[in-house]
Amino acid sequence: MEIIKPLKKRYGFETKGMQVLGYSLKPFFGCKCNVPDYLRELNEPVIFVCNHYELFGPAAVTLSLPVNFRPWTNSIVVNATESVEKMIVGFQHTFPFLSEKGARKALNALAPTVERVMSHFAPIAVYHDSLGKQMRAIDQSVDVLLAGDNIVLFPETALPKYSKGRVTEFFRSFALIGEYYRRRTGGSAIFCPLYVDKKHRKLCFGQLVRYGQESAAKECDRIVREVRSQILAMADEALGPLPALPAVGGQA
Repeated sequence: MEIIKPLKKRYGFETKGMQVLGYSLKPFFGCKCNVPDYLRELNEPVIFVCNHYELFGPAAVTLSLPVNFRPWTNSIVVNATESVEKMIVGFQHTFPFLSEKGARKALNALAPTVERVMSHFAPIAVYHDSLGKQMRAIDQSVDVLLAGDNIVLFPETALPKYSKGRVTEFFRSFALIGEYYRRRTGGSAIFCPLYVDKKHRKLCFGQLVRYGQESAAKECDRIVREVRSQILAMADEALGPLPALPAVGGQA
C-alpha cells in the first residue's frame, strides 16, 4: 500500500484552498498514525471500517490516514443544502447550546461550504432510505476497489446517538462490498478495522479480515462481527472496559 505522507498529495487536498483548510484543522483533529507493516506491504486496496465518534472520527481519518481513499458519506452531507432539516437534531447534539432556530440558521449558512468541501473527496453517497441507491453505492465501491483505491467508511447506526469513544451497532450493508467484489472478480475484498482514539489522539489498526467463500449471509455476518469486535476491543484498550452491570435484585 502506498503511504502518502504530505497532506497536499492526498485525494481531496490538491488545491491550495483545501491544503490551507486541512493544515488549519490539524491542531484540532490531527492524530498520530503509524501504519503497520502488514498494510504497507499489501498490494491490494483496503476497506477501512472506522468508529464515528461524532465529527471527530471522519475529520481525524481524513487528515491523518496517509493513504488515498474514497469515503462513504451520508447522502444528507453530500447534498447538504437540500438536507438542512434532516441535520438539525445531529447538529444540536454536537453543539447542544444551539436552539433549533439557531441550528437551522447555522446549517443554512454552512451547507453550501460543506457540499463544496465534500465534493473535493469524490465521496460515495450512501442512502439509508432507498435500497436501489444503497446497491448503487455498493457497485460504485467495487469500481473504486478495481481502480486500486481504498475506501473509508463509518458504519455505526448512531442509535440512540454516536458514542463518544465507544461503538454503537453497525449498519450491515457495507459488508456486501465483499460479496459484490467476489461476484465480479472471484477475489476476496479486504476489510481493516480502524479505531479513532480521541483520548490519545491516534489511529489504531486491527487485523485484516478477508471476505471468504461461504454464503453471502454467512460472510456478511462474519465480516460485521469480526470487524466490530476488533474495534470494540481497541475501544476497551483505549478507555478501559465498560463497568459491569449491577446484578438483578442485588444478587452478586
